[in-house]
Amino acid sequence: MKDKYAESPKQKEIREAQNKINLDRIRSKIAKAEYAELTNPKKKVGVSGFVNDVKSFAGKTQDEKNEFKFVLTYGFGFISMMFLGFLSGYFLGVYGLEWDHTSSLVLSIVVGSGTVIGETILLVIRMTHMEENKAF
Repeated sequence: MKDKYAESPKQKEIREAQNKINLDRIRSKIAKAEYAELTNPKKKVGVSGFVNDVKSFAGKTQDEKNEFKFVLTYGFGFISMMFLGFLSGYFLGVYGLEWDHTSSLVLSIVVGSGTVIGETILLVIRMTHMEENKAF
């Protein structure tokens, strides 16, 4: 007995050809949409990208917001202290101890390295304190 819903090989070939055309059309639309998103002139880059990251925290939990604030604050503080550590070591050598520039640069590296080590120790202490508070 022949199935009344079966399609003939010719119909199957036509259907598969139409499906292939439709799939190619869909892939093309998706590729165009992705390209349009990448090249969107209204898309903000740079500092405004950072602002968009901050705005994306609107629906986050308080713990996630606190962690983001900690990372941001610590990052800015770490970079600032590194810069000031190296700079103050150099100026201490040049103006305070009246050394030549080469010796002042060596002192700058020593003071800056000490600053980095000190900041790292503070980070470990802060992270340990945060982990202890999260445990409860």
